Amino acid sequence: MPVIYRPTKITETIIILRAVRTTLTITAYGSADDYTTPGTEFGEDEDVMVAGTLIADDLADLTGTELRVFLDGTLVGTVTLNSYDGNANYYQYSLGILTEGTHTVEVRFPRVKR
Repeated sequence: MPVIYRPTKITETIIILRAVRTTLTITAYGSADDYTTPGTEFGEDEDVMVAGTLIADDLADLTGTELRVFLDGTLVGTVTLNSYDGNANYYQYSLGILTEGTHTVEVRFPRVKR
């Protein structure tokens, strides 16, 4: 005896969200002057730190979001956005003492959904 199956259907509604643009800044500081003056040249015996901001076009408070820090293309750590002033989110990360030569520091903000 044949089996009869009833027709069925299902639908799903999806929403495509517009991504909010973000902008990162980065500045390097050295321990020789207690991290006071930004610069790009430091002594081989100095501890180097980078600090900066992340600003979203909608001025969102993104405190707590982790950024990834790369040194010469290699991931060296993560840093959390630690404060917000109503406009910008702030971070700082210590790279330590670096070897002599030219280095590239990159900070990346991940795709975030809130």
